Amino acid sequence: MLFVAESTLTTRRLLVTDKGYIGVVDHKAQKGDIIVVLYGSSVPLILRPRNEGGFILIGEAYVHGIMQGEAMEWLKNGDYELENFDIF
Repeated sequence: MLFVAESTLTTRRLLVTDKGYIGVVDHKAQKGDIIVVLYGSSVPLILRPRNEGGFILIGEAYVHGIMQGEAMEWLKNGDYELENFDIF
């Protein structure tokens, strides 16, 4: 069990969002990346804006408080809007 924890922590890092959510992301994630919930996706994803426009997919994320469909409630309440963007 300890081996699994060590292995996981070498490829992951902790995150705290601007809104105070905490979670675990791929070790390649960095400040300025964004967390998105793609419609139909089972997990939040980390995207990095490109200078040329669009985004690069960095990896998956665990973000406490948005893993059980809460993002859909935010849409229903008008807290967030759907947005289209290109991923390269």
